Amino acid sequence: PTSPNPYIKSLRRKKDLTQNQSIKLAEAVCSFISVHPDPASFTGPLISQSLAIKTPKPLAAAATVIAKALQGFGPAHVPPSELLDQAGNVAGHKNPAVRTAGMDLMVELYRWIGAPVEQLVEKNKSLTDPQKNELKAKFSSETGGSATPARSRRDAKSPAKAAGKKAAGSKKTAGATPGGAAGGGGFSLASLSKPVDPFTKLSKNMVVRRQIGQMARSKKKPSTNSSKCLATHPTLFSPTISANLKLP
Repeated sequence: PTSPNPYIKSLRRKKDLTQNQSIKLAEAVCSFISVHPDPASFTGPLISQSLAIKTPKPLAAAATVIAKALQGFGPAHVPPSELLDQAGNVAGHKNPAVRTAGMDLMVELYRWIGAPVEQLVEKNKSLTDPQKNELKAKFSSETGGSATPARSRRDAKSPAKAAGKKAAGSKKTAGATPGGAAGGGGFSLASLSKPVDPFTKLSKNMVVRRQIGQMARSKKKPSTNSSKCLATHPTLFSPTISANLKLP
């Protein structure tokens, strides 16, 4: 298959999945990732759809499958941006089996990414304080942001060679991003950031000022709406601002 749909259907159909069946399914997914030309296009939908399953056993199996895939190939091929919003909720699930699988997934994320996962745990409202403390204890026994892929893709070098190349490169390059080279293909923590339009964060007054300033520079007369804003807004309609804008 070229899409994750057959695997997701398999998870949803089998509501009494055993741990052995989950491991076999994880192995099938990892085998497919190893030959897929664009693994992220496969694992992205797999993560978002399988972690949205409501039935406990299939959901626990989905968390196990994704953790194994992340362990095998790293965040370059199993995008953590898809995981960060959902993994914490799985780790705080009321079902013990789902919660255990979710915590294992969070620990695997921490091995690759490090500190951002700790911040995610602190902010997650689905996790109770005891669950947060349990995760912190698990994190303390791991080295965050230092994992390397356990498996290799057919079009890539073996993990051992990749790790050796990383060690050699680290002597030449200082301040490498944690989890970057280890991510198996250029993963960067910057990829976790979502683009933000700065003008959506500005106050309404500042947006109006910006629009009026643009009109002044272009020598255009202000529109009716802009004139109304000037006339009715005491902050904008001031001698200082009017003089600076040099409106006609």
